[in-house]
Amino acid sequence: DADGTESVTTVTVTGFPVGATISYTDVAGNPQSFVATGTEIITLTGGTETQIRAALDTLAIQPPQHSDANFTLDVAVTTTDNDASTHTTNFTHDVEVGAVADVPTLSSTASGNEDAPFAFPITTALVDADGSESFDFARIETPAGLTLIYPATLPNGITVTVVGSTYTFSPGPTTTTAQFAAFLATGLQAQGTPTHSDADYTVPVTVGTIESTLTDSGLTQLRAETSIDIPVTITAVAD
Repeated sequence: DADGTESVTTVTVTGFPVGATISYTDVAGNPQSFVATGTEIITLTGGTETQIRAALDTLAIQPPQHSDANFTLDVAVTTTDNDASTHTTNFTHDVEVGAVADVPTLSSTASGNEDAPFAFPITTALVDADGSESFDFARIETPAGLTLIYPATLPNGITVTVVGSTYTFSPGPTTTTAQFAAFLATGLQAQGTPTHSDADYTVPVTVGTIESTLTDSGLTQLRAETSIDIPVTITAVAD
């Protein structure tokens, strides 16, 4: 009714997914926030229609952590006429949540004697451990003269691609997250650069993840990656 005889006097919103963080400013101008348990109802009332609409515009929803599940809100809008009669309209509002890959944790240090192989451990883990993400690759960029040592036959279906001085390890179709992380942690060695040098150096390493199992069709960021420079300390050895 656009003749000016009625106005919106109440808006209620329900259906927030469990674990979602909800924030808004109420009609009185007070900031509100809560973590949804599945039973909450937001009621915007007690002000003018302009104030109610402004409060509704502040509503923000952060989906549950690591969830890309879509959800539906239930909305009820009550209008009041000049004669004090009211009418409530109910409708649903669909919310599509895009999946976003999380960057993994990544850390390492290495040390060894000059001219001798030494362990080159890479410690990495998924931040999103609910099974929806997996490792995509691990890329090691070796400085000139450094030799990266690994088994001729890699375990658990893991493969490696070498382009120049860059080694990219990738999990196979059946490689588990734990297997790939264990290989990076224990399956690599290196030998110092250059021969007869005890100079310390760093090795750039990048590990990527992929959102491999989508709850719903929405997708924002399929892949993510993080990089560090691994410090390598070399101890001089007399020949």
